[in-house]
Amino acid sequence: MALPAEDLRILHLQVSFAGSIDFESGRLQFDASLYDSRVLTFTLSGDMALRVYWKDNANFLLSVGGFHPAYTPPPMNLGELARLGIVLFQGIPHMSAQVYFAVTSNSVQFGARVEVYYGIDLFNVYGFLGLDVLINFNPFHFVAEIEAQVGVRTGSDVLFAITLQLILEGPSPWHARGTASFCIGFIIKVTISANFDVSFGDPQETHLESIDVLVEMVNALGNLGNWRPLLPQGSNLHVTLRALPDTSSTLVMHPFGALEITQKLVPLHVAIQRFGTRTPSAGSIFTLADAKLGSGLAAFTNTREQFAPAQFFDLSDAEKLSRSSFADYDAGIVIGGDLAAQTDFQRARDVVYELIYLPEHSPFALFYSMTATLASFVSLGSAVAQSPVSHSTNSVSALEQQASLVSERYAVVSTDNLTMHTSDLVFDNATAAHQAVQRIVANKPEFFGAIQVVPLSAVATKGVV
Repeated sequence: MALPAEDLRILHLQVSFAGSIDFESGRLQFDASLYDSRVLTFTLSGDMALRVYWKDNANFLLSVGGFHPAYTPPPMNLGELARLGIVLFQGIPHMSAQVYFAVTSNSVQFGARVEVYYGIDLFNVYGFLGLDVLINFNPFHFVAEIEAQVGVRTGSDVLFAITLQLILEGPSPWHARGTASFCIGFIIKVTISANFDVSFGDPQETHLESIDVLVEMVNALGNLGNWRPLLPQGSNLHVTLRALPDTSSTLVMHPFGALEITQKLVPLHVAIQRFGTRTPSAGSIFTLADAKLGSGLAAFTNTREQFAPAQFFDLSDAEKLSRSSFADYDAGIVIGGDLAAQTDFQRARDVVYELIYLPEHSPFALFYSMTATLASFVSLGSAVAQSPVSHSTNSVSALEQQASLVSERYAVVSTDNLTMHTSDLVFDNATAAHQAVQRIVANKPEFFGAIQVVPLSAVATKGVV
């Protein structure tokens, strides 16, 4: 890109990029990097990355110029991203500026840094000003870390320097703390510092209006789009014998299939503290208590979906930077399938065949009924059964041993030796385990710092302490 014209390149951008979409694994990846780019005579550089995973290990990440220094990106095929930078002066003196902006499922991050250098290696003046910010939207809150330094150096060794470190949190009230120091390092390094910690401003309500999550959940479960008929394992619908009803208002189910009812609004069976940028107004634990088929209760199993923990739980800034962006939580139920759900209606058909004597104008036509046992035996050799797409050919044999991956579970263990605190403290997700730790510490403060949450695979033994 050359702007405003090819022969007058005030802005000259050249970008190399690569992108891919893998529908089978549910992954979208995009990377870009500036090269040989400039504004007027100022050099531009930097990298960008976008990741969207929507199946296993679901995650979202967008970065222009990298991340907050305290953030460790998840394993999403990311290399080291260069800051988006501009060189204002090249050579002596040297002055450059860098910025970054990132959005993840748990955080919004941005920052900038300006560096100035003047002199030669033996004797030089060096200074910088840096800013790193984390933002939370409900309640609206931010943490800005500012660091600045100016000093005289010999090579990279400081002769004397003034350094300022400041952390500002706000708003309402504002809280500022930091350190100002003066360092002398001619022969013996001496540092003189002064600390401050002040708060000012009147507290104000920065929460958004609360929301009735139960109403939203009922509306989501009432949406037919969240009801999905499932085929029996190993089956496919290759043949339609008659026109189906309007599937936008009617579900058509396989007689031996299952019905999945799920929602992606709120995780079930775990206490939430927030709902997006708002707080729940009534209740914090939501569950589907029972399901009815006809007039009786139906057995069901729970089904799971991926949720972003930062949208439902109060996380510290450190947890937002370190915790996984998405995790599995209960989201709905499955009725039928392996649970052998029974219908309240069936239609019987007699198997009858006609015996015809040739020539066809014979006046005799004989009809014979076929028993169910004989009909089942004959069907085994029929054209339908011999088809490569038949259910009998593709269905999974009960004699075959199937292999499957087990989802990671989490346990509450002793911090001393990683043994189980009690044998029943095992949970399907880390959030439920952390909430169990909070309840234990609230009732018995002596356990503060003595128990922690780890993946079940990391438990040392099955013993109980």
